Amino acid sequence: MTDARQLVASALLTLALCSVARAQPTDWPPDPPRRPAGFASQTKLPAAPPQPPPRPADLDKPAVATPEVLGPPVPPLAQAPPPPPDESACVALFDSGHVRAERSSKPGEKNACAIADGVTLRAVKLTDGKEVSLAGGVTVRCAFAASIAQWVREDVAPRVETDGHALQGLSGIGGLECRTRNHQPNAKISEHARGAALDVRALQTSAGLIDLTKADAGTKALREDMRTSVCARFTTVLGPGSDPFHSDHIHVDMAERRGGYRMCQWNVE
Repeated sequence: MTDARQLVASALLTLALCSVARAQPTDWPPDPPRRPAGFASQTKLPAAPPQPPPRPADLDKPAVATPEVLGPPVPPLAQAPPPPPDESACVALFDSGHVRAERSSKPGEKNACAIADGVTLRAVKLTDGKEVSLAGGVTVRCAFAASIAQWVREDVAPRVETDGHALQGLSGIGGLECRTRNHQPNAKISEHARGAALDVRALQTSAGLIDLTKADAGTKALREDMRTSVCARFTTVLGPGSDPFHSDHIHVDMAERRGGYRMCQWNVE
């Protein structure tokens, strides 16, 4: 009897083990992946890329410039050195016989106001030998004096003659003056300080004085032609309508600008 019970228990244990075996998946536990033949070792991962240094704690604080870094303040009239003298232009001016002028030096002027090739232009001689005076004379750089003389001889005098009059002089004249633009503090240096600018207000003719800044129907055509001529010859022209500083005279100069830009601001009424 005992042997029969042992046989039954053994049979039940066998059936239980078979049931557990059938409940597991055929591929459990999973086998490790097979490596290709000849593959001796696993591939090593690349080293981690280097990291940047830690951000300084005061990186976001605004930088403070010290006086030692900035240096002393630059005076307005020392912003740019004067251009070098053009001796050939000066020689050509005096050799032409078209002007009455003398060389002018300003030993007391310094920095941007010192011009080595200055002349005081007193009169321009026309083709018929007559002189057009510049009231009181005007001191400018020699090359700029030549530009003024050409303008008077080739543009102004012939235009006045078309009205049956003769040009006798220019008045309201201004030239070399050591200052900033429009006399404004901390402004850029004026072309007057370089001896490369001219101010003029009126034309003295045989028929009387013609104010270039005054609205007058009788002289409007002539003043329009004067504006055309100066805007063609000079790079800067400022007159009435440009700003309050040039309401009573015409300013011309030869300042160079980026891209060859020219400024012509003169309203003729």
